[in-house]
Amino acid sequence: MSQFVPAGMAIESSLQQLNEKFRKRIVVNSIRLRWKEILGNLAEDILFVTAVGDKLVLYAQNSAAKDNFKFISKDVLDRANQFFGAELLKKIEFAKNFKKAQTSSNILSETIRREEFHFEDVELEDSEIAQCEEFVAEIKNPKIKKIALESLIQKKKSDKQKIQQGWRKCKICGVLCAPKQILCASCKITERNKMRSEIRKIFLTKPQIKHSEVLDKIKKKFAPIAQEISLQTVASEKNFLIRNLAAKIKFGDYFSNDAKQLVMLYRGLSKAELTDAIIKRALNELKFNLAEVFNAKADNK
Repeated sequence: MSQFVPAGMAIESSLQQLNEKFRKRIVVNSIRLRWKEILGNLAEDILFVTAVGDKLVLYAQNSAAKDNFKFISKDVLDRANQFFGAELLKKIEFAKNFKKAQTSSNILSETIRREEFHFEDVELEDSEIAQCEEFVAEIKNPKIKKIALESLIQKKKSDKQKIQQGWRKCKICGVLCAPKQILCASCKITERNKMRSEIRKIFLTKPQIKHSEVLDKIKKKFAPIAQEISLQTVASEKNFLIRNLAAKIKFGDYFSNDAKQLVMLYRGLSKAELTDAIIKRALNELKFNLAEVFNAKADNK
């Protein structure tokens, strides 16, 4: 394999500070363009797919190439990292299917998939191109600078076309969303997780609260996803808490804090409303309803 000579020994601080998704796109594009230089003779048999976090994702055309690759894998990582002047990549993973890995990667952004957006039809104003040039002006490595500029122009064209097609900014992060969408896919997932966590927190703090009150609070707090929050959502999270607490309680335990918390949730009572009789009666009912959990604990006693 020929000696690898990097075009530049470091990513300048300005590149390090770029938007994370944009920076990853530059890393991916840089490796893709220099893959033959990085890998040498094996580049025809070992294909570069993408980079995810600190992981280099590859695809082997045949088992023999994959077997041979293991002897040079460390060198390949070193050569790829040498180009950037930083240890960005630490692991190597082989994809089972090249096509599937390409389309499912969260690193390849929508702006790279030209079959969906015809960028040649989008014209940028001189001022818009100047903004792109100014953004990458401090990058000294000419090859990285060229990749960064091309990627930035491509993204700006993509955003411009999307806006023309009715896309709008995510209410939380500002990333462009498909028409009629309020949140981007990433923020929607994050908000759903926060919403469910908040429901559980409310019930743990105030187990006697009514489901309808929780629903009102949650809808106000998570307005962008309010339409998908229902009483069933609230009940589901409360049941989740009940099942989790029941799994923690030892068979025959009637008076631990977990046992009391479980009864308060199950009965919808405050701590002041608890009595020994209520606790025992409720736990006996739960023992019947959650028989598998309690019986498993009794068998392991």
